[in-house]
Amino acid sequence: MIRAVVLLGAETVELYERTGKIPGNNFEESGGYVTVREFETKAEYDAYVAGMEDHDGHEDWRMITVQDSPDSPFHEGDLVRLTDEAVETIRLACGGEAAEYRRQMILEVKSLEWNENVCTARVTDIREDDEQVVSVACLRRLTADDLRGMTVKQTN
Repeated sequence: MIRAVVLLGAETVELYERTGKIPGNNFEESGGYVTVREFETKAEYDAYVAGMEDHDGHEDWRMITVQDSPDSPFHEGDLVRLTDEAVETIRLACGGEAAEYRRQMILEVKSLEWNENVCTARVTDIREDDEQVVSVACLRRLTADDLRGMTVKQTN
């Protein structure tokens, strides 16, 4: 899969050039728009680029990221938990109680976002409305043991 991030509008391009950060997709903040397109084939991507080049000179635009993006192992709505490595990092930084609490959390994936080659997930603990953004590298799918553990706790 090929992914392209396109900045549309002279002010948006200028803001990116000045800050080095991709602006949000809000006309009032950046004076233009940010469009993300994904293409299954190089031919689809090439056709899009040709169309954008035909647009050249009618307002500024910039394609700042073109990359092959691996598919995320997760999808919106998936139930996940933190990996053992992520929990251990929390244990070292915050102590055992905080790590154990987070080890028990069951998280629902609300959305995924790619920034360069890093995919992050916006997740919510299913028992709370606490929303967090976590690297997908720190998440794992629920296992049968996770589900059995939930059933045993609920029947006690």
